[in-house]
Amino acid sequence: MEYNICGKSITFPIEVENERYIRCSLGPLVIQAGVIFDKWYAAQHSCQDIINHCGDVMYSEIITPIISKGVEILNAQGVYTINEDVLLEKYLDPTNFDDEFIDIIAKVKSSVREVEEEQQEERYYRQMRKADRGKVRAVGFGLGNYIGASIQAGMVNAATGAAHSVANAIGNAGSSVSASASKSSIFKEVRQPLRNALVNAANLAMGGIRTALAKEAGIKCKPVTQSEADKAKAILDNYQQGRIPKKLQKEQLVEALRLNPYYFDLYLSLWTEYGDENGELRKMAEYFGIGLVEHIKKLAVEHGDELYAKVGIPYEKVWNKKEEGLAMEKGIRQALNDILKYAAKCDVKEEEVPVVEKCRNILKEIDVDARTFRGVTYDTRKHAKNIEQDYEKFYSTVKEMPVLDEKAYETLSSQTYLTEEFKNSLKSLFDRECRFRMPEKIYENLFNTLTETLENTQYETWVSIPGHIGTLRENEDLIRSTTQMPEEEVPLALFSTSSGKTGKNGVLITNCNFRIFAKGLLPALNKSQAYSLEQISNIKCRAKDEYVLEFKEQESKKFHLGQGGLAVQEQIAIGEMLSEMVRIVRSLSEEGDGLRRILYGTVRCVCGMNLLQGEKLCPSCKRMLTLEGEFVETKICPGCNNYVPVGKKFCYLCGYNLMESQPNLEQEKEQTMREKVFCPSCGKQLSSSSKFCSQCGTKLQ
Repeated sequence: MEYNICGKSITFPIEVENERYIRCSLGPLVIQAGVIFDKWYAAQHSCQDIINHCGDVMYSEIITPIISKGVEILNAQGVYTINEDVLLEKYLDPTNFDDEFIDIIAKVKSSVREVEEEQQEERYYRQMRKADRGKVRAVGFGLGNYIGASIQAGMVNAATGAAHSVANAIGNAGSSVSASASKSSIFKEVRQPLRNALVNAANLAMGGIRTALAKEAGIKCKPVTQSEADKAKAILDNYQQGRIPKKLQKEQLVEALRLNPYYFDLYLSLWTEYGDENGELRKMAEYFGIGLVEHIKKLAVEHGDELYAKVGIPYEKVWNKKEEGLAMEKGIRQALNDILKYAAKCDVKEEEVPVVEKCRNILKEIDVDARTFRGVTYDTRKHAKNIEQDYEKFYSTVKEMPVLDEKAYETLSSQTYLTEEFKNSLKSLFDRECRFRMPEKIYENLFNTLTETLENTQYETWVSIPGHIGTLRENEDLIRSTTQMPEEEVPLALFSTSSGKTGKNGVLITNCNFRIFAKGLLPALNKSQAYSLEQISNIKCRAKDEYVLEFKEQESKKFHLGQGGLAVQEQIAIGEMLSEMVRIVRSLSEEGDGLRRILYGTVRCVCGMNLLQGEKLCPSCKRMLTLEGEFVETKICPGCNNYVPVGKKFCYLCGYNLMESQPNLEQEKEQTMREKVFCPSCGKQLSSSSKFCSQCGTKLQ
């Protein structure tokens, strides 16, 4: 058997191959001894449990599988005169493979007796040991369940070396156990010595099988001697300390590998320093049961994890991935390239490095976000950017434009746009902007914006928009009392931050301000902050239930909605929705008292003006509402300067005789009509220079 390692040839005799066969066949059973013991020990609760059940773990679960495997190996070589009992008595007992284990159990018994003050002198220590051996072996043979594990370098050496370590362990274990002062301390202190004894027994059992194979089948094995193992370790130590000349390092490392082909650190040093272009190093490692390939794969995975922690984890933690992802894209792409290069160097498939797929998924997500605008994903980023620029141009143009003017659409459509998609949607966008300018449709526009944005979100319990959802109108008096807003300010949309839509705490959009308020137990404890809609440039969600008001000329302001249970994308969408609502309100063609009358008016005058509840005199045309619900002309009483219906003989307020001023009535009426212009369609009062009605758009003659 020959290998070409880094240009140097290594040849192994047949005895080494035989040893490799023994190690690969029995090694996993030996290695698992410690694992089986740990599981068994965790199920024990006292020293007596250890004494009562130690035979189960020693023989049934650890030694029996090894002996059974040894018989199987001998049978495969044509040896049928050996079974489990013969193998145990003929080849394992002479090695005293279980002496250390028996001694420790005997010491445990003795120490327990001392603690329990049972003064019984033991006459012959050796007789007790033999009696205990007969007792624990009474469990018989049978293959037990075991956990496989990889063979580690130097675990199974020559029987002489193992026996030497056994002798030392017996003395140490005996001393520590004897020094115990209580059962609990005995139980704790015996754990490691007993574990070592079981592992050593498994090693010695494998040595006995090796001897049986040589004597019964004539098959000799060449294990790594202690001297060879020491020489190989010395070479590696000198290499790592830089004591070997550069030109001799490769030759010496290969020689060390020949001395001990089970030494993992040698394989790793050769691979790290010289690589494995021809694959012989990994082939040899696999043959001798060394997990070099798995380790290299682990290195590739760890390298990927390390780079991903620097670029991928931060991306996972950012709140608004669409907004911040583009800035992180370059670093993630570079990390992915480095991970792939390292995996290729290690000859590890990229699908075996989990973070490769993670990086690709992130880059795909960033790319989709970059190609998406207003919910539509386009073929290229440039196309999406052109669409965005078209929208920006449209909104910057229409912002101050009187869209109800008949030439407004003509002006907008004559602009140069980059994409056909936007041109096709221009008319619908224009119509939408026209609706936004109509005060009487403000609630409808806000509600539509809400439902379009939060289509799949449960918003019914914390949002109020008059006429569509919630009880904003019912709680208006409470809100006005808490916020101290002026009478002409109109609440339009409430986002309650308390349980239920009570109006005690929340975020309120009015025709003038963005208000954040909370009602205290006493009026003096009420909290209210108002931010002018005209100064707000944007509203965004920056973290879980953390929103930010961005202003044109002042620092941003954080606020909360109390809806942290929503998904990230839903909360981001809410921030965008609030920005759109603010824009819609700013777009209104009517504000202040005019909007309040449009939304709160209970009766409409013939001139088009809405009268609030309790009003009898139209503030626009000064007509008076009679008890019969009719609007009649008025004039000013010379006696008290109040308006009274035309045709009355006496002022109903001061009793002044109005008949004396009757001749001037027609003249006053004519003068009033000359000063006032009303829309023939809706009756709204307009300035004499108006060409179109600002409310319904009707052209004036």
